[in-house]
Amino acid sequence: MAAWGNRRYSPFAAATEMDAPVQTMNKPAHLENTSTPAATTAENLVRAIPLLDRWMHTTLSHTPESDISLRQLAVLQQIADESATPGEIARSLNVTPAVITGLIDRLERRGFVRRFDSQFDRRRVHLELTVSGDDARVQASASLGERMQGELGSLSPSELQTIDEALRLLTKSMLTAKDG
Repeated sequence: MAAWGNRRYSPFAAATEMDAPVQTMNKPAHLENTSTPAATTAENLVRAIPLLDRWMHTTLSHTPESDISLRQLAVLQQIADESATPGEIARSLNVTPAVITGLIDRLERRGFVRRFDSQFDRRRVHLELTVSGDDARVQASASLGERMQGELGSLSPSELQTIDEALRLLTKSMLTAKDG
Protein backbone atom coordinates (compact mmCIF):
# COMPACT_ATOMS: atom_id res chain seq x y z
CA MET A 1 0.00 0.00 0.00
CA ALA A 2 1.23 3.48 -0.77
CA ALA A 3 1.65 5.67 2.25
CA TRP A 4 2.15 9.35 2.78
CA GLY A 5 1.97 11.25 6.01
CA ASN A 6 -0.11 9.23 8.43
CA ARG A 7 -2.51 8.06 5.73
CA ARG A 8 -2.39 4.78 3.87
CA TYR A 9 -4.06 4.59 0.50
CA SER A 10 -5.46 1.49 -1.08
CA PRO A 11 -7.74 1.16 -4.09
CA PHE A 12 -9.60 -1.42 -2.05
CA ALA A 13 -10.29 0.96 0.84
CA ALA A 14 -13.52 1.92 -0.88
CA ALA A 15 -14.61 -1.70 -1.30
CA THR A 16 -17.57 -1.25 1.00
CA GLU A 17 -18.56 1.77 -1.08
CA MET A 18 -18.30 -0.38 -4.22
CA ASP A 19 -20.38 -3.14 -2.59
CA ALA A 20 -23.16 -0.70 -1.81
CA PRO A 21 -26.04 -0.53 -4.26
CA VAL A 22 -25.58 2.09 -6.94
CA GLN A 23 -27.43 5.22 -5.92
CA THR A 24 -29.83 6.65 -8.43
CA MET A 25 -30.06 10.19 -7.08
CA ASN A 26 -27.11 11.36 -9.19
CA LYS A 27 -28.33 9.72 -12.36
CA PRO A 28 -29.85 11.77 -15.13
CA ALA A 29 -33.62 11.29 -15.32
CA HIS A 30 -33.41 9.23 -18.52
CA LEU A 31 -31.14 6.68 -16.76
CA GLU A 32 -33.00 6.31 -13.46
CA ASN A 33 -34.84 3.13 -14.46
CA THR A 34 -31.94 1.47 -16.27
CA SER A 35 -30.70 -1.09 -13.81
CA THR A 36 -29.67 -3.80 -16.24
CA PRO A 37 -26.67 -5.93 -15.29
CA ALA A 38 -24.64 -4.19 -18.01
CA ALA A 39 -25.61 -0.74 -16.65
CA THR A 40 -24.68 -1.72 -13.09
CA THR A 41 -21.36 -3.20 -14.23
CA ALA A 42 -20.61 -0.11 -16.31
CA GLU A 43 -21.32 2.16 -13.34
CA ASN A 44 -19.09 0.05 -11.09
CA LEU A 45 -16.27 0.18 -13.65
CA VAL A 46 -16.62 3.94 -14.00
CA ARG A 47 -16.24 4.18 -10.21
CA ALA A 48 -13.43 1.60 -9.89
CA ILE A 49 -11.12 2.64 -12.73
CA PRO A 50 -10.28 6.10 -11.33
CA LEU A 51 -9.53 4.49 -7.95
CA LEU A 52 -7.17 2.01 -9.58
CA ASP A 53 -5.57 4.75 -11.69
CA ARG A 54 -4.98 6.91 -8.59
CA TRP A 55 -3.55 3.91 -6.71
CA MET A 56 -1.14 3.16 -9.56
CA HIS A 57 -0.02 6.80 -9.80
CA THR A 58 0.48 6.98 -6.04
CA THR A 59 2.24 3.63 -5.86
CA LEU A 60 4.71 4.53 -8.62
CA SER A 61 5.40 7.95 -7.14
CA HIS A 62 6.17 6.41 -3.73
CA THR A 63 8.28 3.52 -5.02
CA PRO A 64 11.98 4.38 -4.63
CA GLU A 65 13.17 1.78 -7.14
CA SER A 66 10.88 3.17 -9.83
CA ASP A 67 11.44 6.73 -10.94
CA ILE A 68 9.03 7.01 -13.85
CA SER A 69 5.43 8.17 -13.97
CA LEU A 70 2.50 6.01 -14.96
CA ARG A 71 2.17 7.90 -18.23
CA GLN A 72 5.89 7.39 -18.96
CA LEU A 73 5.42 3.68 -18.20
CA ALA A 74 2.52 3.57 -20.67
CA VAL A 75 4.72 5.14 -23.37
CA LEU A 76 7.59 2.74 -22.67
CA GLN A 77 5.18 -0.21 -22.76
CA GLN A 78 3.67 0.94 -26.06
CA ILE A 79 7.14 1.21 -27.62
CA ALA A 80 8.12 -2.21 -26.24
CA ASP A 81 4.96 -3.84 -27.63
CA GLU A 82 5.39 -2.52 -31.15
CA SER A 83 7.54 -0.19 -33.15
CA ALA A 84 5.75 3.08 -32.69
CA THR A 85 5.71 6.63 -33.89
CA PRO A 86 4.87 9.51 -31.56
CA GLY A 87 1.56 10.01 -33.41
CA GLU A 88 0.56 6.37 -32.93
CA ILE A 89 1.34 6.58 -29.24
CA ALA A 90 -0.66 9.82 -28.89
CA ARG A 91 -3.69 8.19 -30.53
CA SER A 92 -3.33 5.03 -28.48
CA LEU A 93 -3.11 6.91 -25.17
CA ASN A 94 -5.72 9.46 -26.25
CA VAL A 95 -3.52 12.49 -25.65
CA THR A 96 -2.33 15.29 -27.89
CA PRO A 97 0.87 14.98 -29.91
CA ALA A 98 2.30 17.85 -27.82
CA VAL A 99 1.88 15.77 -24.64
CA ILE A 100 3.67 12.81 -26.24
CA THR A 101 6.46 15.04 -27.55
CA GLY A 102 7.11 16.30 -24.01
CA LEU A 103 7.05 12.78 -22.58
CA ILE A 104 9.38 11.47 -25.26
CA ASP A 105 11.73 14.43 -24.81
CA ARG A 106 12.02 13.62 -21.08
CA LEU A 107 12.43 9.89 -21.73
CA GLU A 108 15.07 10.59 -24.38
CA ARG A 109 17.03 12.93 -22.05
CA ARG A 110 17.07 10.14 -19.47
CA GLY A 111 18.35 7.69 -22.07
CA PHE A 112 15.20 5.52 -22.06
CA VAL A 113 14.17 5.95 -25.71
CA ARG A 114 15.84 6.76 -28.99
CA ARG A 115 14.28 8.48 -31.99
CA PHE A 116 15.23 7.43 -35.50
CA ASP A 117 14.03 8.39 -38.95
CA SER A 118 11.99 5.96 -41.00
CA GLN A 119 14.04 4.42 -43.76
CA PHE A 120 11.03 4.77 -46.11
CA ASP A 121 9.76 8.23 -45.18
CA ARG A 122 12.13 10.74 -43.58
CA ARG A 123 9.17 12.75 -42.29
CA ARG A 124 8.26 9.89 -39.95
CA VAL A 125 10.09 9.38 -36.70
CA HIS A 126 10.08 6.00 -34.98
CA LEU A 127 10.92 5.24 -31.38
CA GLU A 128 12.79 2.40 -29.79
CA LEU A 129 13.59 1.50 -26.21
CA THR A 130 17.14 1.58 -25.00
CA VAL A 131 18.39 -1.08 -22.59
CA SER A 132 17.96 1.33 -19.67
CA GLY A 133 14.46 2.21 -20.90
CA ASP A 134 13.49 -1.43 -21.00
CA ASP A 135 15.01 -1.93 -17.53
CA ALA A 136 12.97 1.01 -16.18
CA ARG A 137 9.80 -0.38 -17.78
CA VAL A 138 10.36 -3.85 -16.36
CA GLN A 139 11.20 -2.47 -12.90
CA ALA A 140 8.13 -0.21 -12.74
CA SER A 141 5.83 -2.99 -13.97
CA ALA A 142 7.32 -5.42 -11.45
CA SER A 143 6.90 -2.91 -8.61
CA LEU A 144 3.26 -2.34 -9.49
CA GLY A 145 2.68 -6.07 -9.86
CA GLU A 146 4.26 -6.89 -6.50
CA ARG A 147 2.29 -4.21 -4.70
CA MET A 148 -0.93 -5.28 -6.41
CA GLN A 149 -0.26 -8.89 -5.33
CA GLY A 150 0.02 -7.61 -1.78
CA GLU A 151 -3.32 -5.84 -2.09
CA LEU A 152 -5.00 -8.91 -3.59
CA GLY A 153 -3.46 -11.31 -1.08
CA SER A 154 -6.47 -11.26 1.23
CA LEU A 155 -8.86 -12.45 -1.49
CA SER A 156 -9.82 -16.08 -1.87
CA PRO A 157 -8.73 -18.12 -4.90
CA SER A 158 -12.34 -18.07 -6.08
CA GLU A 159 -12.50 -14.26 -5.84
CA LEU A 160 -9.19 -13.94 -7.68
CA GLN A 161 -10.45 -16.26 -10.41
CA THR A 162 -13.60 -14.14 -10.74
CA ILE A 163 -11.54 -10.97 -11.10
CA ASP A 164 -9.22 -12.61 -13.61
CA GLU A 165 -12.14 -13.83 -15.73
CA ALA A 166 -13.85 -10.44 -15.56
CA LEU A 167 -10.65 -8.68 -16.67
CA ARG A 168 -10.20 -11.15 -19.51
CA LEU A 169 -13.77 -10.52 -20.71
CA LEU A 170 -13.43 -6.75 -20.30
CA THR A 171 -10.18 -6.74 -22.27
CA LYS A 172 -11.76 -8.83 -25.01
CA SER A 173 -14.76 -6.50 -25.15
CA MET A 174 -12.60 -3.37 -25.29
CA LEU A 175 -10.31 -4.79 -27.97
CA THR A 176 -13.27 -5.61 -30.19
CA ALA A 177 -15.12 -2.33 -29.49
CA LYS A 178 -15.04 0.34 -32.11
CA ASP A 179 -13.35 3.57 -31.12
CA GLY A 180 -15.94 6.18 -30.66
